[in-house]
Amino acid sequence: MWDDPLQGDRRVGGLLIQAAVEAQLGEFSFVIAAVGLQSGIISGFAHRGTIVLIALTLLLSPAWIAAMGKLAPQHGQEA
Repeated sequence: MWDDPLQGDRRVGGLLIQAAVEAQLGEFSFVIAAVGLQSGIISGFAHRGTIVLIALTLLLSPAWIAAMGKLAPQHGQEA
């Protein structure tokens, strides 16, 4: 059923599932950054930079995934 979510009508559904999974990973990054700040591993400046970087990657991930889906060889075709 989910062999190749970037094919045909299933493309949008596959991208939405992948985005939902990646969002969970991104949210966990916020937790890791907070723990690093609270334990003194990173400074406040580094924490703010990390938060900005995490937010930007979460924002850009859907576009990146869509671009890679268009650039990737289609199922059954040679690269």
